Amino acid sequence: MGHLVQLEVENFKSYRGHQVIGPFSSFTAVVGPNGAGKSNLMDAISFVLGVRSSHLRSTQIKDLVYRGRTVESRGGRVIDEAGDQATRRAWVKAVYEDDAGRTMVFQRSITPAGDSEYRVNNRVVTLQTYNNTLESQNILVKAKNFLVFQGDVEAVASQSPKDLTKLIEQISGSWDLQHEYTELERQQDAAAEKSTFAYNKKRAIATEVQSIVSQKKELELYETKVQLRTKLTVQHMLHKLFVAESRIQEIKNEMDSLHGETITHASTQRSRLDASLQSQQKSQAKAYKAVNRQERQIKLIEQKIESRQPNLAGLGEKVSHLQRKIKQIEENADSARVEVARQGAV
Repeated sequence: MGHLVQLEVENFKSYRGHQVIGPFSSFTAVVGPNGAGKSNLMDAISFVLGVRSSHLRSTQIKDLVYRGRTVESRGGRVIDEAGDQATRRAWVKAVYEDDAGRTMVFQRSITPAGDSEYRVNNRVVTLQTYNNTLESQNILVKAKNFLVFQGDVEAVASQSPKDLTKLIEQISGSWDLQHEYTELERQQDAAAEKSTFAYNKKRAIATEVQSIVSQKKELELYETKVQLRTKLTVQHMLHKLFVAESRIQEIKNEMDSLHGETITHASTQRSRLDASLQSQQKSQAKAYKAVNRQERQIKLIEQKIESRQPNLAGLGEKVSHLQRKIKQIEENADSARVEVARQGAV
């Protein structure tokens, strides 16, 4: 742990001119009567470590410059033994040694204009750089973790839990990260919200993908069955075609084997039927001639009957016989027509 090696002051509060205080050991006690400057030494350490003048029992920074005493000379003139205060400067320099044994020099000055000037290792720097350098040595100006003033312990013990938490955060340095923490917390909440949205969207997509995969499997199964049905249908039609072609071939073979015999038989049958037809036609012609002859005879008989009316009674029997004979001839003629028609159809 680093420690304060030496303190130099010039025209700071009750210290007139350039004063060197130290060196300090790991445990150093500063004792003296009231008004000896013990509190001003604490103020000098606080001042060089960046504490504001309002916390150093002063209303403005010029009040920290040594004012000196005014004395009246023999001639009645008032003399300021510290010189002209309007052009007076004041500064405090702290020699600090870190854990690695390296020495660092921090200096804070009060200009005649009433401003503060900051130096680190005799190089002028900004207040921000000055505080950052102190913080790198775990010296926190806002938390004032380098000094315990009178009444600080009692003040800390009487603080509310909220104020005590704030003090601990200031000492630990987390108070300076409050805005960053709030921003990171907001980003974390936004990231968590996005993550939840993405997770829900992923679940929805996974469910949709699962549904699509299931539908795809069903479609593939359907297409497989359709292809199988088409294949079986083609095989069935090919089988039917094969059976039909086989049957056609068998019929062709049977026709080829029966062709000669059938033609011969048909020719013989036709010749026979032609001969029968000619015979029937001749019989029919004879029948027609017989019918015509009989009709002429009937007409002659009728004429004779008309001429021989008185002899009708004796001729009645002869007429009946002739009518029966005509009927028989007509029946024979009808039979001949039927036979001729049948032979023609065959």
